[in-house]
Amino acid sequence: MNCDSCQIFAPNVILTSSIKNNIFTIYLDSECTFTDVELLIFDRWGNNVYKGNDLFWDGTFKNSVCESGVYTYLLKYFIFENQYIKNGTITLLK
Repeated sequence: MNCDSCQIFAPNVILTSSIKNNIFTIYLDSECTFTDVELLIFDRWGNNVYKGNDLFWDGTFKNSVCESGVYTYLLKYFIFENQYIKNGTITLLK
C-alpha cells in the first residue's frame, strides 16, 4: 500500500453552543492507520491551547470554552516509519 496517498479529513468550523456533539475531529482515510499522532491547537497569538495524542479537540483550554475565533492546528502523524504533517485552520463559533 502506498501510504503517501492516505488522506486526512478535518472540519473547518465547530460550534461551542453544541460542543458535546460538535467537536473538532480529524479523520483518516479508511485505507490507512496511524502508528502515532500528535495534535496541537494554537490561538491567533500563537499560544498553544491544546496538545494531545488524540484526533479531536473539544474547543476548551484549561476546562473553559475558548473564545470565538480562528485557531490553527498542526497534526503530526506517523504511518509505519514515515512522518507526515498537516496543518490548517478551525473557526470556533459560539
